[in-house]
Amino acid sequence: MLSYDSKSHSESEIVYDRIVSLNVLFAIVTILVLVAVTYRKDVTTKPPPGKPGWYPYRRIIGLLALTLLPILLLNAFIPNRVIATSEEKVELGKKNNNVSLIAEGYRELARRYPDSIELQFRHIDYLVRYNKLSYNQIPIDSARVKKETFLLLKTYVEIVSDAPSIRLSRLNQLPKDYPFANYLRALAYRAFNPLDFNRTDYHLRLETMYHPDCQRAWEFRWTLYLTGHEKELAAIMQNEHAIPFIPRGYRNDYYFRHGQYDRYAQTIIESRFYDVTLITLLSAFFVSFVWIVFLRSMDVFNREKWWHIALVFLAGSVFTLFCLPIYDYADVVLNFQINGDPFNDFMYCFLVIGGGEELVKLLPWAAFAIFSRRFQEPFDYILYASVTALGFAFTENLMYLEDTGSIVSRSILSTVAHMFDASVVAYAVILAKYKFKQRFWKIVTPVLGFVFAALCHGFYDYWLISPAAEGYYYITLLFFLVSLHVWFFFKNNAMNNSGFFGNAAAFNVGFQQDLLTFSMLGLLMLEYVFISLEYGALEGNEVIGRRAVIVVVFVVYLSFILRKLKLKKGVWQKWRFRMPNIARRLFLPFGSDEDEDDDHDFIGLKLRLFAPKTNRYIGDKLPKSGVCVSRITVSDDPNWYVFQLNTPIQYSNFVPTHLIIRNKQPGQLLDQPKIEIYFMFIPDIRLLERTDLKVSELRYAGRAYSMPVD
Repeated sequence: MLSYDSKSHSESEIVYDRIVSLNVLFAIVTILVLVAVTYRKDVTTKPPPGKPGWYPYRRIIGLLALTLLPILLLNAFIPNRVIATSEEKVELGKKNNNVSLIAEGYRELARRYPDSIELQFRHIDYLVRYNKLSYNQIPIDSARVKKETFLLLKTYVEIVSDAPSIRLSRLNQLPKDYPFANYLRALAYRAFNPLDFNRTDYHLRLETMYHPDCQRAWEFRWTLYLTGHEKELAAIMQNEHAIPFIPRGYRNDYYFRHGQYDRYAQTIIESRFYDVTLITLLSAFFVSFVWIVFLRSMDVFNREKWWHIALVFLAGSVFTLFCLPIYDYADVVLNFQINGDPFNDFMYCFLVIGGGEELVKLLPWAAFAIFSRRFQEPFDYILYASVTALGFAFTENLMYLEDTGSIVSRSILSTVAHMFDASVVAYAVILAKYKFKQRFWKIVTPVLGFVFAALCHGFYDYWLISPAAEGYYYITLLFFLVSLHVWFFFKNNAMNNSGFFGNAAAFNVGFQQDLLTFSMLGLLMLEYVFISLEYGALEGNEVIGRRAVIVVVFVVYLSFILRKLKLKKGVWQKWRFRMPNIARRLFLPFGSDEDEDDDHDFIGLKLRLFAPKTNRYIGDKLPKSGVCVSRITVSDDPNWYVFQLNTPIQYSNFVPTHLIIRNKQPGQLLDQPKIEIYFMFIPDIRLLERTDLKVSELRYAGRAYSMPVD
């Protein structure tokens, strides 16, 4: 989403960008419209006796300060990201998949630390793999490095480039335990004869024996053992020196498959909580916290204590980890995963994702209800169910909010969806306990509630993640709008039937409106501030306009629902969906037919494929580069391409050298930067000869993206 522009800007250009940035101006106008619509009555209100003249405008002033001050200050003081060090160039380049910036950073580091062999190797890797430099074009300054380093680098260049020969004899001048010497011998023997396992393994064992912290050697040994060397693989998977250098995704599957549940649990904890940045932690926390504050403010008749809420939130956060064994059991034991078949994918979303996640959210909620006996009114069931869902969302967001540009979307869509699904079960229990009299319905209703919650969760996810539902994402958005109404309907009836029901005026819609508006705009500005601090305000300006529209539409829509809440003691209201006119104009229709990509031919296009770390299938196997070698028709769609990899991907028994890919969104073409694609493994290379190939015969590998390369 975000990009880095390494061109320097003159002072006048920066001022010009600040003034004419249409995105930030559009965002400001959008926010001003929200303020004008929401607080228009404040403008005509006279200040109460004894209050200053600005008192009626206090909310407007607060909102303008919340939104406009960060924009003005950040554009004034941090218009561009200033990269002070070479390490920052590498870090920013990796984060934004900017290969040239990474190469530049490594080039500077290699010059600064000429005898750091690892840094020199990384620099050479980028020169060969991404800049496509030939053997004679790769510079090695013998005057700047030690003789031993020169010998290693010269040999490494010959191994990884198009050099006509590899002179291993020069390594004989080095001691037998010299760092990387045995690693290079192993690389060379593998290049000479890929079937010569013994000599390659022998030198890798020497390297890791002499230098147990050599990441490259351990990674090489692991990949060497993957094909038909189960005994050696089992040994390395227990080696404490090797484990940190083996991808967590593979470790996760291996330990689960072999019943090593202690190491499996350790890997799960690492994958969720290690390497979490402070910005990600704060983002995930504030997304959940603002909703907890909002929900607790609705508990007007018998407000719950903060420490009870904190306990349930923490339990929900921890129990999130139990989803992973469910996913792994479905994948490893049942061989049940997303594969592009509509029925299969829907059942996976319903049973595995929906059923598994709702079960995990239900457990801490049910345990607290049973052992604390704190559920004293119907609203408590919904409140604590939503809190445990927010704990779940917090842990989940530690993965997704590595990209700070996702704060708004995560806080509005997925987080609210988690709360709604958990509330379905809670409301079913409310009906069984407080409304239904027959024993049959008291028993059956909670069960049906859980099934319906899993079904809602699966239905929400299906249209977003299944290849069979391509182009129908708007169904999820429509479902989300309806679920908002249903969620507040649940809360309305729960509040009506509170045993502590007092004055209906205790529920202050105006206060709820203020809390909602300030919270959502606060999250919008949190995203803007974090992006601007990390990349510069001009990058923040690029996204704030779109995010402001999402936030404003959501706040207006939810405000309409809030104002329809009617508290009536003891009344079970019947649900009726009524969409406001303004929401209908803003949301419908969601999409339009897009032209197909038939006129475009990308044979010969070179791409770099990458995936987020959260992709449990290929997140640890990418990035990889390659080329579109042919066009192929899949499920009567002629816009798929056979993609040949420069280096293979070893994944299960699928073809390691070729994939089938396609742009995911209509209108986003493969020659455009950083677009989402369908990344499909091929079970059998002979399928490429078929003219009736179906999507269901391929293996979808989760979210992935492509980037054109020169």
